[in-house]
Amino acid sequence: MKQLGRPYANAFQQPSSGEFYCSSLVEYAYQQALARNDPVFTQDTFHLLFVPKTFWRKQYAAMNVTMPVNETGSNPTL
Repeated sequence: MKQLGRPYANAFQQPSSGEFYCSSLVEYAYQQALARNDPVFTQDTFHLLFVPKTFWRKQYAAMNVTMPVNETGSNPTL
């Protein structure tokens, strides 16, 4: 509940930014509850996928933000 009202991470930035996207909030909540900093649901590093690329390039351009390359994060499809 401590994160209630936090902004949504539209650019999928890391939770350290103070913003969360759906699966990053779930991962963060479990890490806090378990007093862990490492991934909870998978031990593999997951690089964010932006498919289809054309859509995501337009999305990031509209936000005036550079699309991340080789950034890690969480993803509910794993």
